[in-house]
Amino acid sequence: MRRLFVVLLLLSLSLFAGEKKVKLDSKAWSKLNVFLSNFSEAALPFFEGGYISNYELIKFGIHHNAINYPKEIKSNPKNETHSKKISKKAIYKAVDKYFGKKLTNKDDDKILIFSEVLGESENKQEFYFIPEKDSYLIPNVPVQIDPVTSPTGESYQFVQIIKMVELLNSNYKIIANVYSINLDSYDMPKKAINNLMFNIAVDKWTTEKPSINKKIEAIVKKDKSGLYKLINYKEIKENTDSEVKE
Repeated sequence: MRRLFVVLLLLSLSLFAGEKKVKLDSKAWSKLNVFLSNFSEAALPFFEGGYISNYELIKFGIHHNAINYPKEIKSNPKNETHSKKISKKAIYKAVDKYFGKKLTNKDDDKILIFSEVLGESENKQEFYFIPEKDSYLIPNVPVQIDPVTSPTGESYQFVQIIKMVELLNSNYKIIANVYSINLDSYDMPKKAINNLMFNIAVDKWTTEKPSINKKIEAIVKKDKSGLYKLINYKEIKENTDSEVKE
């Protein structure tokens, strides 16, 4: 029994030893704020256990491109019922960049949000043809496409990190706040607003402070090139009004 107790004690100590608070400099903090904001702006659903369906990954890829690279969403005048299209290459690139998952046509064969398109001259292996009934996949509110230069009064979400903890095997746990901001309230150029959202902790803003939408916990993994991939993403249900960058 005593031996078992010692083993359990050593195991618990090793687990705690595996967690080490990361001191982020301003540049790293800003880059991670931008990284996590990509998920909040695209309305990525929460997931745990490292599992997220191909359906949600592809939907993220469409939203991410529609918001950040709107030129990737092209019209498809050849077919009235499938009026928009986007290259699969652009979607797969986003999924690989943010999740470290390499999708192929074999992975999306059974995804029902995309209908078969008959009579198209372009190769269906290269494009998703998006039917009208699935138009919700493409954000159609201008603030979602370019929230700074085309404000509509809608709220925009961005993320600021509270703390980051190093786990084992190049994994990191991040606690962060998701803020909602009404861009109509800020009479300043795009660069200045981006600087506020991603480079300056909200508690240090001298202008109107945004409200906390939610608090999240993300587990990310750093790859060999130093880039992060999202492997867990959940909401923390608690009062976050007093939380700020540490």
